Amino acid sequence: FGVWPRLTCIDLCFRDMFGEDCVSSKDGSVLCVTVDGKTANISLETRTVDCEPGSEDDESLREMVELAAQRLYDALSPVY
Repeated sequence: FGVWPRLTCIDLCFRDMFGEDCVSSKDGSVLCVTVDGKTANISLETRTVDCEPGSEDDESLREMVELAAQRLYDALSPVY
């Protein structure tokens, strides 16, 4: 899988989890999830999650998004 199929799957899953208006994409390689004014950014290339300035104190959002992204990546990755 390249970035695009994963972006589509992860984008759809996060839209189902958080709502249509809470998920957006930057440059096709970063997915942004905003909940209660706090934003977590998921790098689809490095699989890392970080929070935007002002959102760093919401560790629960970062952890929830990171865990969900990791589980989705694991589900989409081929087993060898």
